[in-house]
Amino acid sequence: VAINATTDISRQVEGIATFGAQLQSLSAAVKVLEVAACRAVMRKPGVSQETIQECEAIIKRK
Repeated sequence: VAINATTDISRQVEGIATFGAQLQSLSAAVKVLEVAACRAVMRKPGVSQETIQECEAIIKRK
């Protein structure tokens, strides 16, 4: 019984580690998309100066 419990815990830890790695990958992808979206918005004519400044701040943070 103890061996089964240890194996169960080990699998759960592996699952958590895998999930953590997936979250990091997803977070990186979101940052790339956010920067790309900001750059696209900044190129559009008629965009307010406030929006441009917000986008510049987002790009600097990434």
